[in-house]
Amino acid sequence: MSEGIIHDLLSGELDSKLDQIQEAIKERRKLLRATKAASSMLSLKVGDRVSLHGLSPKKINGMEGKVISKQRTRVLVDMGMDSGYGQITVPAQCLNKVEVTDEQEVTSR
Repeated sequence: MSEGIIHDLLSGELDSKLDQIQEAIKERRKLLRATKAASSMLSLKVGDRVSLHGLSPKKINGMEGKVISKQRTRVLVDMGMDSGYGQITVPAQCLNKVEVTDEQEVTSR
């Protein structure tokens, strides 16, 4: 990160542009979310194990499930009968693919 920009913000040199800076940050974050969602959608396949993050209620973050289907930027995930959540639809960017070892694959059958 450029120390010059931070210094200029903190010193007040950019006060006249704060609204523009705020709007630029908002647009940049929107673009980053869309890019992450697109990347997630491309990397996920039906049947993949995934872990959840960035969701509410927070207690479901870290839980794992299985991809059932994909719809635009959202993914239907089967959380399992014991989770108390069943099947839930979540934004693709809130999922991380869980690598399953051969041993885990055999025991889950």
